[in-house]
Amino acid sequence: MEQSEGKKKDSGKIRVTAVFARPDSQIVKSLTLAEGATLGEAVEKSDLMSFVSKEDRDSVKFGIWGRVKGSSEILHDGDRVEIYRPITCDPRSVRKAR
Repeated sequence: MEQSEGKKKDSGKIRVTAVFARPDSQIVKSLTLAEGATLGEAVEKSDLMSFVSKEDRDSVKFGIWGRVKGSSEILHDGDRVEIYRPITCDPRSVRKAR
């Protein structure tokens, strides 16, 4: 089965989405990477860490589709790479206060 010209997958390339949620907005970037690219490579190429304060960078975690993963995790076409900000308050306390 042949794919249409506009939808051909680049040989040896994958497409992923990198996301960083700020308190007031969400930053989303589409990336094209080589097959076998890692989560760490996608985070670096996305440049989303520039939105994280310097004092928080050591405590930032990364994930794919809502699951925390290590930076050496291999990505697949269509993955959603997420950068998680450090938690600054107890979510249970916030829910109770509502």
